[in-house]
Amino acid sequence: MKKHYYFTHQTCDRHAGREKELRIERETGLELENPFYDGEAKEVANLDAGVPITITADEIVGMDLRKIRDSEGIVALLTSPNDIGSIMEIAICAYAWGKPVYVIAEYDSAYNHPWIKYFAARRFKTVDEFITYSQKELNRVKKFHL
Repeated sequence: MKKHYYFTHQTCDRHAGREKELRIERETGLELENPFYDGEAKEVANLDAGVPITITADEIVGMDLRKIRDSEGIVALLTSPNDIGSIMEIAICAYAWGKPVYVIAEYDSAYNHPWIKYFAARRFKTVDEFITYSQKELNRVKKFHL
């Protein structure tokens, strides 16, 4: 059975984030749920067309929190310091629900930030590092010896 993680990334980097998400899924076998492309709200077509988002903050946050709650944890792609949503999701997932958060921090100030160090189960500087780790650790099948 595939492990299911919520995939968080910055709205303005959603196209590059989607490419990285699909690569991670392809190379690791993990199932990543991307809030822009998967599930209940598919607002990305409007975003790409320059049309304002029509769903409310309550709807956005509520949907994202349900997806995080129903996942095994988060894979977070941090590409710039202007990513409030992902940071909030990381904190809630790790602190409130005790679920693992795997942070791919593509800039040093995020990778070295004390809050990221505290909340991340593991930090990575590149997608390649995360893929290598997850191929070895996240998809391991536990074998029980009787």
